[in-house]
Amino acid sequence: MLNCAYDYSLKWRFEFNPLKSVILGYRTELDLVFNLGDKSVNISTETKHLGILRTVDLSPSTDIQHSCRKGRNAYFAIAGTGSCLLNPLTVCGLYNKIVIPAVLYGCELWNGIKPKDLRCLETFQHFIVKHIQGFPKRTRSDMCESMTNLERLPILVEKRKLMFLYKLCEMKAQSLTKQIFIYRLFQYFGDTSRKQHGFIPDVTNILSKYSLLNFLNSYMFTGCFPTKLQWKNIVNSAINQHEKHRKEERMRSDNDFTRFLRLSENNGYDFIWQYAKYTGRLRTAKHVAKLWSTPPTSGNCNLCGHFVQDTLYHQITMCTELQTQRHLLYKRLSEMTSDNFLYTLLSKSDEYVSCFLLGNHEALLDFLTPEHCLDVLNEGFSYLTYCRL
Repeated sequence: MLNCAYDYSLKWRFEFNPLKSVILGYRTELDLVFNLGDKSVNISTETKHLGILRTVDLSPSTDIQHSCRKGRNAYFAIAGTGSCLLNPLTVCGLYNKIVIPAVLYGCELWNGIKPKDLRCLETFQHFIVKHIQGFPKRTRSDMCESMTNLERLPILVEKRKLMFLYKLCEMKAQSLTKQIFIYRLFQYFGDTSRKQHGFIPDVTNILSKYSLLNFLNSYMFTGCFPTKLQWKNIVNSAINQHEKHRKEERMRSDNDFTRFLRLSENNGYDFIWQYAKYTGRLRTAKHVAKLWSTPPTSGNCNLCGHFVQDTLYHQITMCTELQTQRHLLYKRLSEMTSDNFLYTLLSKSDEYVSCFLLGNHEALLDFLTPEHCLDVLNEGFSYLTYCRL
């Protein structure tokens, strides 16, 4: 094969660079000497082909780690341009357009991904979303990803594999790639006694996971597959619905998410950053976002010293050290709305009042005009920021 390539290069008058060519030995160590013309070709255990790292063990682990390092470098190239002054939703837009394509390039060929590889991808994105929003490292990752509307990287990998399946199914029958695909597809379903590896088993497992295997079965019998737009909508609908249910189930089973779910149930997870986008009060929004992501904790209040079940709710509505600022807040709310509104608000529980000042206005919208909603929101957030809660 090397001789054929070398003869072809002589015929068409171009040159190969043996120093940039390698031989990969997939099964055993090679003791042979390979020559390209009169120069030897090195034997290696890994190399890059079309920008994708290929290793002799056929494992994607090394490539995934390399992609995460490349993504981290790309992100900090963006972060170094003053992204701390931008709304996190804006930075996430840049992250989706610049960093994600760099990380997931060639992910369709990441076959046989192990749990440790998935953790590597998730750890990478968890670090990024916390850095974008200025959250501490121990902030719950589900909250951070939800507040920026980012999808988990393993989910994006699955979506890309399913879209790659569409491309294979829609290729012309005369192409060699399509013929290999058809052969491997029928081999996989025809010989179930042998354990197989590669793209076909991976994509079959993904289709089964989201109850989409019937589309592949139909294609094998009829040769018909949905159009690109139809398939994209089918894939997004099935995966997004499954992921949403899984995330909500995970959050509702954990007490750390109790406050976060209550605050976001009527507003949406990205409410705080949408508020910053509308008002331009980014510093205030970052402070309130940290309060949203703080799990309920009991202990002694660091202001008055009393033991309480939830330190944040206590400091917002009950702490005696903040009583003066709280009375000034109630006075301003009464002036901009009405005494009836303030009476209705203060008749609620301390937890309710705290959630109201943190942005959950759903139950009192009948008492507020749209203009008053924003004014009340600004006053509540200013109180939380001024008191340094």
